[in-house]
Amino acid sequence: MNIQISKILSDYVSKKLTSDEFEEWVYSCQELESELGEELYTELISLDFRDKSNRIEVEKIVENKIDYSELHKNELTQLIRKVCSKELPFKESIRLLYNWMDSGYLFLSKIDTLGNFNEQGKSIIHSIENTMTNEQMWKILIDIEPNFFNELERIKTKIEDGNILITGEFEHSEYYGKQFKYIEK
Repeated sequence: MNIQISKILSDYVSKKLTSDEFEEWVYSCQELESELGEELYTELISLDFRDKSNRIEVEKIVENKIDYSELHKNELTQLIRKVCSKELPFKESIRLLYNWMDSGYLFLSKIDTLGNFNEQGKSIIHSIENTMTNEQMWKILIDIEPNFFNELERIKTKIEDGNILITGEFEHSEYYGKQFKYIEK
């Protein structure tokens, strides 16, 4: 499936889009029917998007159509590029990277800041004050973890070269929820 369509469907299922935004997109996306097929498309447009349970229904409809492998590879490499060039605010960068790690991409845990994010006293987040500038926050991180950006770039290269293969497969665990799988060579 088209990566842009996959992204919007995935964003809706993961609550990054409101029902109103999603409904507007569904009815304006000209390629959606050809991407989903007539049966799934009809099922999708038949939903009442004001019903809060429709996200679950949308997930059931599109789950096997979304190419999570390409979507996640694309999103993760773009995120790493933005973090390394400091295009995103410090706290947002760390939170987004942690969320990817938490969704199953544990290769990110090689970066201590992410791997120890939830352990009190070990995360550099505890050293950060709200009054600091972004540059001051990044400086604290680099002082504590000097290889942060190098390790991120190394991970990005491994993803791009296929040495970390994002499979697009996932499993549901009772404790962790939806966990995506990968293969690291």
